[in-house]
Amino acid sequence: MSASATKSLEQRQQSLQAVQEQDAVKPIAECRAADLDFKITNYDRSIPVGGPWNAAVTVTNRGADACLADGSAKSLGVRVTSGSYELVDTLKCASPDASLPLLIGPNRSWNTTLSWDGHDYESCEAGSAGAAGTYVLHVSYLDDAKADLLVQVVEPQE
Repeated sequence: MSASATKSLEQRQQSLQAVQEQDAVKPIAECRAADLDFKITNYDRSIPVGGPWNAAVTVTNRGADACLADGSAKSLGVRVTSGSYELVDTLKCASPDASLPLLIGPNRSWNTTLSWDGHDYESCEAGSAGAAGTYVLHVSYLDDAKADLLVQVVEPQE
């Protein structure tokens, strides 16, 4: 092979290597809790006995890079309590196989809804409707508390 052909081949290999290094994609990391901002809005502050409770949740990635989060019921949920009594913990009752992988870009958001059907649960089995009174709904992501919301459950007006 001539010297010019060898030099040309070396230059092409160097150019190819440079392009491959530039185009190398770094793996996408799991979202760090510190990078995710949770806003809970449009939630019911009062519901009738046995009625549903809903809240809009917006999760925003405040990190500099895109990251992976899990939006399934086993990662994002609500625990309903009255004093020390727990009516339900949706995180505990979610299927262990539940998965909703989310790729959230920097300064991008994902919207979802959290719900409680107003019933008391024992071993994740729905029982009777929760009695009238004041309840605390603890919103959590991966066992990290995001908000505690007070909700009044009231007898329906006839």
